[in-house]
Amino acid sequence: MAHLGNTAAVVGGSIAGLASAQMLSRYFDEVVVLERDEISTEPKLHKSIPQGNHYHTLLAGGYRVMSELYPELSDRLIARGAVTLQAPGDICFHIEGRRSYNPTGDVLERRNFDIQSFSLTRGLLESTIREITAETANIRFIPQARVNKLSTSDGSVTGVQYTCNDEVCLLKTDLILETAGRSSRLPKYLESLGYGSVEETSIGVDFGYSSAKVAAPDGFAEPEPMHIMFGRPGIDTTGAIMAEVEKGLWHVSLAGRLGDYPPGDPEGFVAFARSLGKPVLDQILGDGDNFRSEITTYRYPRSQWRHYDKMTHFPDGIIPVGDSVVSFNPVYGQGMSSAATQIQAVDTALAERDREGQGLDGIWKGVLPEIAARASVPWGMAAAQDFQFDGTVGERPSDLQTQVVFNIAVGKACADDPELHKAFTEVAHLDRSPGDLMQEPYISSIGRYLD
Repeated sequence: MAHLGNTAAVVGGSIAGLASAQMLSRYFDEVVVLERDEISTEPKLHKSIPQGNHYHTLLAGGYRVMSELYPELSDRLIARGAVTLQAPGDICFHIEGRRSYNPTGDVLERRNFDIQSFSLTRGLLESTIREITAETANIRFIPQARVNKLSTSDGSVTGVQYTCNDEVCLLKTDLILETAGRSSRLPKYLESLGYGSVEETSIGVDFGYSSAKVAAPDGFAEPEPMHIMFGRPGIDTTGAIMAEVEKGLWHVSLAGRLGDYPPGDPEGFVAFARSLGKPVLDQILGDGDNFRSEITTYRYPRSQWRHYDKMTHFPDGIIPVGDSVVSFNPVYGQGMSSAATQIQAVDTALAERDREGQGLDGIWKGVLPEIAARASVPWGMAAAQDFQFDGTVGERPSDLQTQVVFNIAVGKACADDPELHKAFTEVAHLDRSPGDLMQEPYISSIGRYLD
C-alpha cells in the first residue's frame, strides 16, 4: 500500500468530498471525512446542497475519472435504475423548430460514438458513491461535524478543529482536501493566518430554474432520453432540460436568466413550459396532473473562481478542490465533472510523490496551477456562452466574438464530418482538450465555414 502519511482529512462529504476520500485512501493509513450534515445511505439530498433537486449530469470526462476511482460504479448505478446515455445520439437539441444532435442545431443525423454517461437524480448518484466509499476499509465518516478553524505549525496546516455533538475536537492531519463548496471559509482562514486575500473572478449570470419529476403520459415515446431546449445564444433567455431518470420518471428543469425566472407553482410551471413552444415538453407535462414531486426553485447569481494558483504564499497541508475553487453556471452541467478532473490532478501529484519517495512539502506549488488549468477549460466554455447575453456582468473575454464565430463554424462542420463531431463531443464532455480542434484533421473541416 502506498504511504504518504498517517491521516488525511476531507472537509465536506458531497460527491467531490467522497471522490477525494476515495483517492486519498490509496496514500494514507486513514482518511476522515468531516461532513456537516447527517449521513444517510438512502438516495436523499444533503441540506447543504440547495440545488440538488435540479437536474444533474456526470459528463463523460467526469464519469471516466469516477470509474477509475470506483470500478463498480457503472454496475451499481444501472442496478439502481440509472439511465445510460450515449453521446451525442441520446441527447436531442430542439432549436428553432428542428431536432438536432449538436448545440448549434446543425447535425440532423443521430450518431452514436459510444461516449458514455448517465441520466439520474443527484440523490441516486451521491448515495451510490457514498455507499462504495464507505466500504473502503481505511475511510471513516464523522457526520454533523462543523469545522471551526485550521491548526497550523511552522507555515503548515497540521490539523483541523471541529465541533460535533457540542464537543470541540482536534484532528491531526498530514493533508486536508477542502471540498466545502461555494461557502468555503478557506479564504478567511488564509487571510487570518497572514497569507493575504484570494483573488476572485466572477460572472454575474443571474440564472434561475425550477424543477420537478413527472410521469410520462400514456403513449409518450421518445428515442432520446435527454432533451435540451434553449434558444438563440445571447437572445433567448429561457429554456428547459428534460431527461429520463430512475423509476421511469422524467426530470424536467425549466430555466431562465436575467430576471426571466420560471415560477414554482404547478400552474405557472406548465404555463412557462408552454411559452417555450416545444411540443415534446408540452406532451410530457400535459395539463400538469402527472407531477410526482414538489416543484423546487433555485437562484444562481454568479459563477465564481477563487485563484488560489495565483497566491505566492500558501500553507502546506491543505488543497482546495471542486466548488471551493470554481463553481459554474449549472445550466452547462460541468460542476461534478470538473471536480473529478481536479481530484485526478491531485491524484497524479500524490502518485509522483509516492513513487519518488518524496514527502508532501510544497506540493501545492504544482497542484494548484494544475487544478486551475483543468478548471479553465469548462470555465472558458461557459463564459463564451454566458457573455453573449448583454446583461451578464463581468469582464468579457477580448476574443469573445472570435470564439463565437469559431463555435458556429465547428457546429456547421460537424454536420458533414462525423470524426469532428466525435472530437467536439469529447471536448464538450471534458474528455479532450479544446486545442485538439485547432489541429488537423479537424481544422480543415472547420476552416471551410470560417471564410
